[in-house]
Amino acid sequence: MRSLILAAVLGSSLSPGCSVASPHPADSSPSGSPTSDPAGTLATTPTTTATATTTASATPTTTPTTPVLTANRQCTPSPVMPITSPQMSADGDGNRTIGQSGYPTSAEYKVNPSVPHGVVKMFTMNSVDSKIYPGVKGPYTRNVWVYIPVGYVPGTPSPFIVVQDGGGFADDIPNLLDSLIPGKCVPKMIGIMVDNGGGDGPGSERGREYDTVTDAYARFLETEVFPRVEQEANVVLTPDGEGGAALGGSSGGPGSFSLAWFRPERFRRVITYSGSFVNMQVPHSSVTPYGAWEYHATLIPKNDPKPIRMWLESADGDTNATNSRTPETNWQAANQHMYEALAAKGIHVQHNFALGAGHNDPVVLGATLVDALIWAWRGYPID
Repeated sequence: MRSLILAAVLGSSLSPGCSVASPHPADSSPSGSPTSDPAGTLATTPTTTATATTTASATPTTTPTTPVLTANRQCTPSPVMPITSPQMSADGDGNRTIGQSGYPTSAEYKVNPSVPHGVVKMFTMNSVDSKIYPGVKGPYTRNVWVYIPVGYVPGTPSPFIVVQDGGGFADDIPNLLDSLIPGKCVPKMIGIMVDNGGGDGPGSERGREYDTVTDAYARFLETEVFPRVEQEANVVLTPDGEGGAALGGSSGGPGSFSLAWFRPERFRRVITYSGSFVNMQVPHSSVTPYGAWEYHATLIPKNDPKPIRMWLESADGDTNATNSRTPETNWQAANQHMYEALAAKGIHVQHNFALGAGHNDPVVLGATLVDALIWAWRGYPID
């Protein structure tokens, strides 16, 4: 199933074998009971490496509503995401709690018969052709889907969003953009859904791509994926960083953020869900010994601010949310610290703390991604 959000909405009506889990399982097993305090008061001195297990996301505690389609999106926040609150600035920057009234699924996840539809093209990449990711455990293949919006003029540089763990979004992103672009909620953009190389956690191909704090994944996209995208889909991706966005959940979170951190001239807009800004990095690096935990612990605080705009989410039932002994494996604390580190540098950042939700929860994603996209693209010219 290529739409994990609709899978969560359909629930028991899923065919046997379909899962309502997040695009990829949690990076480590949840432990303890959820806490409602996202204050980020846990210690920040890392001591250990997070241990990954292949487990499904926590079962959503709130039943999503069935989507109801409209002609096009009115570019105002949905009920779950009020644009103003005591913690938020006029630009939507800030730290807030969501989900008090549940998580209604955005209508745009379903095919909208009232709007024209873009075209999706898919191609496959083989690891034997990659100089950057030839395979940590042998050869593999990955699929890439490219969404081309209605009205795109071939040869015209276009803004784009690149989605990590792309197979789980291969239906959702086209449906969302089909509805959001006509209403001028977001710019007309190319959607690039890139599958990972397989596996999960430290030592896997996925872990190598997303959890290591280097520019390797950015180089992989720029030198190996994007040329194929432009060739296969007959599009041109803008070289302007203001027009480059990234989306990812769990380990796809630091994978997305690394693009903006190491290549702000190409990627500046970031959306993450339960981002694994924790110690998951393999192989070990003496430069960033605690992996993606280093982003909020040292890299952001000790460097000049970068032109990044970031929307991030974490949950009260996120992985290791009650773990205070080894805080560098606490997803909830890590995301709160990410918000604090970015805000302290004056970077546009919005953190959403989801009540009654689990790690990379598809129900939260279904209720909030539309608003996250609209906020992330603020300030970009829309024709």
